[in-house]
Amino acid sequence: MLHIHKTSSTPLKPWSVMRSAGVNNIGLSTKAKYLVLWNADVVRKDGMWHYLLDFDVRNSLEKSEIAQLMAGEGEAAAYEGKTDWKAFLGDDFDVVSSARRGQIAREGSTTGEAASVVKISCMRVGASNFALPMSA
Repeated sequence: MLHIHKTSSTPLKPWSVMRSAGVNNIGLSTKAKYLVLWNADVVRKDGMWHYLLDFDVRNSLEKSEIAQLMAGEGEAAAYEGKTDWKAFLGDDFDVVSSARRGQIAREGSTTGEAASVVKISCMRVGASNFALPMSA
């Protein structure tokens, strides 16, 4: 898993590219050909949006068995690979460790200051064949 932290003064709307794939065109040192955005946590603090984006790094566009199981009937067994990650992310982002990612998500800050924050998780965005908690 690759964790990327990006800050922005305006919302990026990551749900528009959730569970989509694209060529690894953002200049990372990883040898993987493709990136799939698997999860996004958004923290708003002091007028800035902090995006914590979790990418599945892969060499194939074929979906894993679990992804195929979670897919709706008739969905493709492979990602389309059309997402332009360079256009979505721009040049101002940081690759962070999982520990740093957790710290930013908990504190809502890049400085470690505690503050009032608003948090949004996009982990469950998308259709699922399985009932989600509290959906009954």
